[in-house]
Amino acid sequence: MSDEWQAAGGTDPAFTARAAFRVAPWLTGVADEMIDRLAEQSVYHRVPAGSQLFEQAEAAGFAIFLAAGRVELLALRGKEEALVEIVSAPDFLLPAAVLCRRP
Repeated sequence: MSDEWQAAGGTDPAFTARAAFRVAPWLTGVADEMIDRLAEQSVYHRVPAGSQLFEQAEAAGFAIFLAAGRVELLALRGKEEALVEIVSAPDFLLPAAVLCRRP
């Protein structure tokens, strides 16, 4: 995690969705009004390690903004499991799937 992410409170349990959006590098040019609108539509969840957030090929109903920690993206074929990618905060998961309404 970056120093500015930690300084903004990225590991603090009281960290807000708006604060997370404001320190995400790719959202620095977005106007405060748009960040406010995005934060108003957001739900901030803390999940324990090992939780399954979504299933492969599941239609995405919402994007996930990873505010802290990391997520392992796994592919399954039968009983075989393979690590596809490790996503670390801050980052988005599923934005293209949500925008395109696809799995």
